[in-house]
Amino acid sequence: NPGEGWGVRSHYRCLPGTLYLVNYRDEDGDHIKVGITKRTVEERLRSRLVSVIATYEATLGECFDLEQKILKDLDEFRYSSQSTTELFTTEALPLILNYYD
Repeated sequence: NPGEGWGVRSHYRCLPGTLYLVNYRDEDGDHIKVGITKRTVEERLRSRLVSVIATYEATLGECFDLEQKILKDLDEFRYSSQSTTELFTTEALPLILNYYD
């Protein structure tokens, strides 16, 4: 994962990336997840991917910055499961989609 939990390292910032919004499934159930990847969304999430809701293609740096804005702006809708972070309640979906326009 290019974000490595601490921000995109400087040598990754210019590489192509994808900010994704997906339906994600794990042992806790189905979730809405936001994230970034330098791979395809399918490669990144593998068997936990239910469906892709939206993607935004840009540099990893731009994707990371936008992801951080979403996480900060919509913090009241965020939660984590046993397997991952950056999950959102369904009420946040229309608000998140505004960032993908």
